[in-house]
Amino acid sequence: MLSLPRTILALSLAAFSGATLAGREARADPETDVNGIIGTIKSVNQAFTLPLNALPDQAIQKTVVTAADGKLTDAAPVVPLSTDGTAEGAALIPRGGSHGGQTTPTFKEVIKGNISAAGVPGLDCSIEGIAYLGYTLVPNITYSVDDCLSYCKAKQGCVEFNIYYEFNNPLLDWVFNEKSNLKCVLWGDFHGQNEKTNCGGQQQAPEGWGKTYIERSSVYALPALPEPAVPTGYWKIFGPINFAIRSPGYYGYSLLSQYDVAACSAQCDAKSGCFYFNLWRAVEDEKPKTYVCTLYGLNRGLISAAPATYEGQEGISVTWSRGYFKTSGLQNLLGALWQLFFGHH
Repeated sequence: MLSLPRTILALSLAAFSGATLAGREARADPETDVNGIIGTIKSVNQAFTLPLNALPDQAIQKTVVTAADGKLTDAAPVVPLSTDGTAEGAALIPRGGSHGGQTTPTFKEVIKGNISAAGVPGLDCSIEGIAYLGYTLVPNITYSVDDCLSYCKAKQGCVEFNIYYEFNNPLLDWVFNEKSNLKCVLWGDFHGQNEKTNCGGQQQAPEGWGKTYIERSSVYALPALPEPAVPTGYWKIFGPINFAIRSPGYYGYSLLSQYDVAACSAQCDAKSGCFYFNLWRAVEDEKPKTYVCTLYGLNRGLISAAPATYEGQEGISVTWSRGYFKTSGLQNLLGALWQLFFGHH
Protein backbone atom coordinates (compact mmCIF):
# COMPACT_ATOMS: atom_id res chain seq x y z
CA MET A 1 0.00 0.00 0.00
CA LEU A 2 1.28 3.50 -0.84
CA SER A 3 1.98 5.88 2.03
CA LEU A 4 0.07 9.20 2.13
CA PRO A 5 2.91 11.22 0.52
CA ARG A 6 3.23 8.65 -2.26
CA THR A 7 -0.54 8.59 -2.74
CA ILE A 8 -0.56 12.39 -3.15
CA LEU A 9 2.41 12.06 -5.49
CA ALA A 10 0.64 9.42 -7.58
CA LEU A 11 -2.56 11.48 -7.89
CA SER A 12 -0.60 14.64 -8.70
CA LEU A 13 1.46 12.92 -11.36
CA ALA A 14 -1.63 11.39 -12.93
CA ALA A 15 -3.50 14.71 -12.95
CA PHE A 16 -0.49 16.63 -14.22
CA SER A 17 0.16 14.13 -17.01
CA GLY A 18 -3.46 14.10 -18.06
CA ALA A 19 -3.86 17.88 -17.96
CA THR A 20 -0.71 18.71 -19.87
CA LEU A 21 -1.39 16.14 -22.58
CA ALA A 22 -5.05 17.10 -23.07
CA GLY A 23 -5.74 18.56 -26.50
CA ARG A 24 -2.31 17.77 -27.94
CA GLU A 25 -0.25 14.78 -28.97
CA ALA A 26 1.88 13.25 -26.23
CA ARG A 27 5.59 14.02 -26.37
CA ALA A 28 7.79 11.00 -27.14
CA ASP A 29 10.13 10.90 -24.14
CA PRO A 30 13.38 9.01 -24.65
CA GLU A 31 13.53 5.62 -22.94
CA THR A 32 16.46 4.23 -20.97
CA ASP A 33 19.36 3.59 -23.34
CA VAL A 34 20.10 0.08 -22.11
CA ASN A 35 22.19 -0.81 -25.18
CA GLY A 36 24.41 2.22 -24.67
CA ILE A 37 24.74 1.51 -20.95
CA ILE A 38 25.71 -2.13 -21.51
CA GLY A 39 28.23 -1.13 -24.19
CA THR A 40 29.93 1.27 -21.78
CA ILE A 41 29.90 -1.30 -18.95
CA LYS A 42 31.63 -3.74 -21.28
CA SER A 43 34.36 -1.25 -22.12
CA VAL A 44 35.13 0.06 -18.63
CA ASN A 45 37.66 -1.65 -16.34
CA GLN A 46 37.47 -0.58 -12.70
CA ALA A 47 39.31 -3.57 -11.21
CA PHE A 48 42.11 -2.31 -8.96
CA THR A 49 45.47 -3.87 -8.07
CA LEU A 50 47.23 -2.42 -5.02
CA PRO A 51 50.68 -1.21 -6.16
CA LEU A 52 53.67 -2.60 -4.26
CA ASN A 53 54.86 0.91 -3.43
CA ALA A 54 51.47 2.32 -2.35
CA LEU A 55 51.72 4.31 0.88
CA PRO A 56 49.58 2.92 3.74
CA ASP A 57 47.08 4.86 5.87
CA GLN A 58 45.94 7.32 3.24
CA ALA A 59 42.55 9.04 3.09
CA ILE A 60 39.65 6.81 2.16
CA GLN A 61 38.94 6.73 -1.57
CA LYS A 62 36.21 9.06 -2.82
CA THR A 63 33.61 8.08 -5.40
CA VAL A 64 34.49 9.22 -8.91
CA VAL A 65 32.59 9.11 -12.22
CA THR A 66 34.31 6.60 -14.52
CA ALA A 67 32.01 7.17 -17.52
CA ALA A 68 29.18 9.53 -18.47
CA ASP A 69 26.72 8.93 -21.30
CA GLY A 70 29.12 6.65 -23.14
CA LYS A 71 32.33 8.64 -22.60
CA LEU A 72 35.03 7.15 -20.36
CA THR A 73 36.65 9.61 -17.95
CA ASP A 74 39.82 7.61 -17.13
CA ALA A 75 39.17 8.40 -13.47
CA ALA A 76 40.78 5.88 -11.09
CA PRO A 77 41.66 5.56 -7.40
CA VAL A 78 44.22 8.17 -6.32
CA VAL A 79 46.96 6.17 -4.61
CA PRO A 80 50.04 8.07 -3.30
CA LEU A 81 53.20 6.09 -3.98
CA SER A 82 56.57 5.86 -2.31
CA THR A 83 59.38 7.04 -4.62
CA ASP A 84 63.06 6.11 -4.80
CA GLY A 85 62.65 3.48 -2.10
CA THR A 86 61.77 5.97 0.65
CA ALA A 87 58.63 7.36 2.18
CA GLU A 88 60.20 10.76 2.84
CA GLY A 89 57.76 13.61 2.36
CA ALA A 90 54.73 11.33 2.38
CA ALA A 91 51.57 12.77 3.92
CA LEU A 92 50.79 9.79 6.13
CA ILE A 93 47.56 9.87 8.12
CA PRO A 94 48.12 8.67 11.71
CA ARG A 95 46.29 5.54 12.77
CA GLY A 96 43.04 6.28 14.49
CA GLY A 97 42.32 9.28 12.25
CA SER A 98 38.56 9.52 11.68
CA HIS A 99 37.08 9.14 8.21
CA GLY A 100 33.53 8.48 9.40
CA GLY A 101 32.36 5.41 11.29
CA GLN A 102 29.54 2.96 10.91
CA THR A 103 27.72 0.41 13.04
CA THR A 104 27.91 -2.98 11.37
CA PRO A 105 26.91 -6.59 12.00
CA THR A 106 29.57 -9.23 12.57
CA PHE A 107 32.23 -9.79 9.93
CA LYS A 108 32.86 -13.44 9.06
CA GLU A 109 35.67 -15.21 7.25
CA VAL A 110 34.39 -15.98 3.75
CA ILE A 111 37.68 -17.06 2.13
CA LYS A 112 40.36 -18.86 4.11
CA GLY A 113 43.94 -18.13 3.18
CA ASN A 114 46.52 -20.82 2.38
CA ILE A 115 48.81 -21.60 5.31
CA SER A 116 52.42 -22.80 5.14
CA ALA A 117 52.96 -26.39 6.19
CA ALA A 118 56.08 -28.56 6.64
CA GLY A 119 58.38 -25.76 5.50
CA VAL A 120 56.54 -25.27 2.20
CA PRO A 121 55.18 -21.73 1.67
CA GLY A 122 51.41 -21.53 1.48
CA LEU A 123 51.47 -19.51 -1.73
CA ASP A 124 48.35 -17.46 -2.22
CA CYS A 125 46.90 -14.45 -4.08
CA SER A 126 45.20 -11.24 -3.00
CA ILE A 127 42.01 -9.59 -4.24
CA GLU A 128 41.92 -7.51 -7.42
CA GLY A 129 38.52 -5.88 -7.80
CA ILE A 130 36.36 -2.75 -7.81
CA ALA A 131 35.47 -0.37 -4.97
CA TYR A 132 38.95 -0.21 -3.43
CA LEU A 133 38.89 2.00 -0.32
CA GLY A 134 42.40 1.94 1.16
CA TYR A 135 44.85 -0.15 3.14
CA THR A 136 47.02 -0.23 6.24
CA LEU A 137 49.76 -2.41 7.71
CA VAL A 138 48.94 -4.31 10.90
CA PRO A 139 51.41 -5.95 13.31
CA ASN A 140 52.82 -9.19 11.88
CA ILE A 141 53.88 -10.69 15.20
CA THR A 142 50.54 -12.49 14.99
CA TYR A 143 47.92 -12.77 12.24
CA SER A 144 46.20 -9.54 13.39
CA VAL A 145 42.65 -10.01 12.13
CA ASP A 146 41.21 -7.93 14.98
CA ASP A 147 43.40 -4.93 14.10
CA CYS A 148 42.32 -5.17 10.48
CA LEU A 149 38.67 -5.49 11.53
CA SER A 150 38.93 -2.37 13.69
CA TYR A 151 40.48 -0.44 10.80
CA CYS A 152 37.66 -1.52 8.48
CA LYS A 153 34.91 -0.62 10.94
CA ALA A 154 36.35 2.87 11.32
CA LYS A 155 36.11 3.55 7.59
CA GLN A 156 32.81 4.55 6.02
CA GLY A 157 31.70 2.11 3.33
CA CYS A 158 33.96 -0.82 4.27
CA VAL A 159 32.05 -4.09 3.87
CA GLU A 160 35.01 -6.44 3.32
CA PHE A 161 38.72 -6.69 4.04
CA ASN A 162 41.53 -8.85 2.67
CA ILE A 163 44.41 -9.58 5.06
CA TYR A 164 47.61 -11.23 3.80
CA TYR A 165 51.40 -11.46 4.13
CA GLU A 166 53.48 -10.01 1.29
CA PHE A 167 57.12 -11.15 1.12
CA ASN A 168 60.21 -9.66 -0.55
CA ASN A 169 58.86 -6.10 -0.59
CA PRO A 170 61.64 -3.98 0.99
CA LEU A 171 59.29 -1.02 1.57
CA LEU A 172 57.30 -3.08 4.05
CA ASP A 173 60.37 -4.44 5.86
CA TRP A 174 62.65 -1.39 5.98
CA VAL A 175 60.95 1.84 4.88
CA PHE A 176 57.37 2.22 6.10
CA ASN A 177 57.03 3.07 9.79
CA GLU A 178 55.05 -0.05 10.68
CA LYS A 179 57.89 -2.42 9.62
CA SER A 180 55.28 -5.08 8.90
CA ASN A 181 54.50 -7.19 5.84
CA LEU A 182 50.93 -7.97 6.94
CA LYS A 183 48.60 -5.97 4.69
CA CYS A 184 44.98 -5.08 5.48
CA VAL A 185 43.11 -3.97 2.34
CA LEU A 186 39.59 -2.52 2.51
CA TRP A 187 36.83 -2.89 -0.09
CA GLY A 188 33.39 -1.38 -0.58
CA ASP A 189 32.00 -4.47 -2.33
CA PHE A 190 32.09 -8.25 -1.96
CA HIS A 191 34.72 -10.23 -3.88
CA GLY A 192 35.00 -13.97 -4.38
CA GLN A 193 37.69 -16.59 -4.83
CA ASN A 194 37.64 -15.87 -8.58
CA GLU A 195 38.99 -12.37 -7.84
CA LYS A 196 42.06 -13.57 -5.92
CA THR A 197 44.29 -12.95 -8.92
CA ASN A 198 47.21 -10.85 -7.61
CA CYS A 199 49.77 -13.56 -6.91
CA GLY A 200 52.96 -11.48 -6.66
CA GLY A 201 55.90 -12.34 -8.88
CA GLN A 202 57.45 -8.85 -9.09
CA GLN A 203 61.17 -8.22 -8.56
CA GLN A 204 60.86 -5.51 -5.90
CA ALA A 205 63.79 -6.46 -3.63
CA PRO A 206 67.47 -6.41 -4.70
CA GLU A 207 68.64 -9.28 -6.90
CA GLY A 208 69.13 -12.42 -4.86
CA TRP A 209 66.19 -11.77 -2.56
CA GLY A 210 63.65 -13.31 -4.88
CA LYS A 211 60.37 -12.03 -6.26
CA THR A 212 57.37 -10.98 -4.24
CA TYR A 213 54.91 -13.63 -3.10
CA ILE A 214 51.78 -13.74 -0.96
CA GLU A 215 50.72 -16.06 1.85
CA ARG A 216 47.59 -16.58 3.93
CA SER A 217 45.30 -14.25 2.01
CA SER A 218 41.98 -14.40 3.88
CA VAL A 219 38.82 -12.39 3.23
CA TYR A 220 36.34 -11.26 5.89
CA ALA A 221 33.00 -9.67 4.99
CA LEU A 222 29.63 -8.52 6.24
CA PRO A 223 26.68 -10.80 5.44
CA ALA A 224 25.14 -8.12 3.21
CA LEU A 225 25.48 -4.49 2.17
CA PRO A 226 24.16 -2.19 4.93
CA GLU A 227 21.14 -0.14 3.85
CA PRO A 228 22.43 3.20 2.50
CA ALA A 229 21.14 6.43 4.03
CA VAL A 230 18.44 8.14 1.98
CA PRO A 231 19.84 11.42 0.61
CA THR A 232 18.35 14.63 1.94
CA GLY A 233 15.53 15.80 -0.31
CA TYR A 234 14.61 12.34 -1.64
CA TRP A 235 12.20 9.50 -0.94
CA LYS A 236 13.30 5.92 -1.40
CA ILE A 237 10.80 4.27 -3.77
CA PHE A 238 12.13 0.69 -3.94
CA GLY A 239 15.08 -1.65 -3.47
CA PRO A 240 17.22 -3.52 -3.27
CA ILE A 241 16.03 -5.71 -6.16
CA ASN A 242 17.68 -7.33 -9.18
CA PHE A 243 15.81 -5.24 -11.77
CA ALA A 244 16.68 -1.76 -13.05
CA ILE A 245 14.36 0.98 -14.30
CA ARG A 246 13.56 0.95 -18.02
CA SER A 247 11.25 3.86 -18.61
CA PRO A 248 10.50 7.01 -20.62
CA GLY A 249 11.68 10.31 -19.22
CA TYR A 250 15.31 9.16 -19.38
CA TYR A 251 17.92 11.88 -18.71
CA GLY A 252 21.22 10.01 -19.08
CA TYR A 253 23.58 7.87 -17.01
CA SER A 254 27.00 7.68 -15.41
CA LEU A 255 29.17 4.88 -14.06
CA LEU A 256 30.55 5.27 -10.54
CA SER A 257 33.62 3.82 -8.82
CA GLN A 258 31.62 2.89 -5.70
CA TYR A 259 28.04 1.99 -4.81
CA ASP A 260 27.30 5.48 -3.52
CA VAL A 261 23.69 6.64 -3.27
CA ALA A 262 24.75 10.16 -2.27
CA ALA A 263 27.02 10.45 -5.32
CA CYS A 264 24.18 9.36 -7.61
CA SER A 265 21.81 11.89 -6.01
CA ALA A 266 24.45 14.57 -6.66
CA GLN A 267 24.37 13.61 -10.34
CA CYS A 268 20.59 14.10 -10.34
CA ASP A 269 20.85 17.42 -8.48
CA ALA A 270 23.32 18.69 -11.08
CA LYS A 271 21.01 17.81 -13.99
CA SER A 272 18.28 20.35 -14.70
CA GLY A 273 14.87 18.68 -14.68
CA CYS A 274 16.04 15.48 -12.95
CA PHE A 275 13.59 14.26 -10.32
CA TYR A 276 14.43 10.57 -10.04
CA PHE A 277 17.49 8.32 -10.02
CA ASN A 278 18.12 4.58 -10.12
CA LEU A 279 21.41 3.18 -8.79
CA TRP A 280 22.38 -0.42 -9.52
CA ARG A 281 25.40 -2.72 -9.55
CA ALA A 282 26.47 -4.43 -12.76
CA VAL A 283 27.86 -7.98 -12.39
CA GLU A 284 29.72 -9.91 -15.10
CA ASP A 285 31.11 -13.44 -14.78
CA GLU A 286 30.09 -13.44 -11.11
CA LYS A 287 32.27 -10.38 -10.45
CA PRO A 288 31.02 -6.87 -9.62
CA LYS A 289 32.09 -4.65 -12.52
CA THR A 290 30.70 -1.13 -11.98
CA TYR A 291 27.81 0.90 -10.55
CA VAL A 292 25.22 2.48 -12.84
CA CYS A 293 23.44 5.73 -11.99
CA THR A 294 20.52 6.50 -14.35
CA LEU A 295 18.55 9.75 -14.21
CA TYR A 296 14.91 10.59 -15.05
CA GLY A 297 12.54 13.54 -15.21
CA LEU A 298 8.96 13.64 -13.90
CA ASN A 299 7.18 10.40 -14.73
CA ARG A 300 4.11 9.08 -12.95
CA GLY A 301 5.31 5.51 -13.49
CA LEU A 302 8.34 6.05 -11.25
CA ILE A 303 6.47 6.13 -7.95
CA SER A 304 6.78 2.34 -7.58
CA ALA A 305 9.02 -0.51 -8.65
CA ALA A 306 6.70 -1.29 -11.59
CA PRO A 307 9.06 0.12 -14.28
CA ALA A 308 11.98 -1.85 -12.78
CA THR A 309 11.83 -4.70 -15.28
CA TYR A 310 15.32 -4.73 -16.79
CA GLU A 311 17.48 -7.70 -15.71
CA GLY A 312 20.49 -6.98 -17.93
CA GLN A 313 21.84 -8.49 -21.15
CA GLU A 314 24.97 -9.81 -22.86
CA GLY A 315 26.25 -11.41 -19.67
CA ILE A 316 25.67 -8.31 -17.51
CA SER A 317 23.30 -8.80 -14.55
CA VAL A 318 21.50 -6.16 -12.49
CA THR A 319 21.90 -6.31 -8.69
CA TRP A 320 21.43 -3.93 -5.74
CA SER A 321 18.95 -1.76 -7.67
CA ARG A 322 17.38 1.11 -5.69
CA GLY A 323 15.16 3.98 -6.84
CA TYR A 324 14.75 7.45 -5.29
CA PHE A 325 12.36 10.35 -6.06
CA LYS A 326 13.15 14.01 -5.34
CA THR A 327 10.69 15.44 -2.82
CA SER A 328 10.75 18.84 -4.54
CA GLY A 329 9.15 17.09 -7.50
CA LEU A 330 5.84 16.99 -5.63
CA GLN A 331 6.05 20.69 -4.85
CA ASN A 332 6.73 21.45 -8.51
CA LEU A 333 3.83 19.27 -9.58
CA LEU A 334 1.39 20.93 -7.20
CA GLY A 335 2.58 24.36 -8.35
CA ALA A 336 2.17 23.40 -11.99
CA LEU A 337 -1.31 22.02 -11.31
CA TRP A 338 -2.32 25.28 -9.62
CA GLN A 339 -1.13 27.27 -12.63
CA LEU A 340 -2.93 24.91 -15.04
CA PHE A 341 -6.27 25.10 -13.30
CA PHE A 342 -6.28 28.47 -11.53
CA GLY A 343 -3.45 30.53 -12.99
CA HIS A 344 -5.55 32.21 -15.65
CA HIS A 345 -8.56 33.09 -13.46
